[in-house]
Amino acid sequence: LIVLAVAGVFGESHAEAEAHAGDLAVRVRHPSRLHFERITSMDVLVTNAGAARIDTIIVSIDTAYLSRFSGVTLTPSATAPFDVELTDVAPGESRLVHVEMDAMRAGRHRGTLRVSAGGADTATLGIATIVFP
Repeated sequence: LIVLAVAGVFGESHAEAEAHAGDLAVRVRHPSRLHFERITSMDVLVTNAGAARIDTIIVSIDTAYLSRFSGVTLTPSATAPFDVELTDVAPGESRLVHVEMDAMRAGRHRGTLRVSAGGADTATLGIATIVFP
């Protein structure tokens, strides 16, 4: 265990993933490991990779995942539980959704991040976090 601790196996870390669907490009940076009672964050960067303006993009973070944390705040503010609407996104424009949360439950937490534009293009990414006691 001492070797694992020195190697950083039990330290805090983040993971990154990307997905593309139609005119959407999505990059997420989320906690992969952290300790109980720590504040952490997740960033979702959404880019309109198309040539036309997108009226509404919905960023939806799985309730099953975020409900395992407390003190969850989303910026911009959620329009529905853990859904954020990004409106009037110009071609080539990127928008950031920032999530702050407290790790108040130990264990492995898994969920899905969905980003959709007009219901047609949907990018889906799995997210998982281990919270050490």
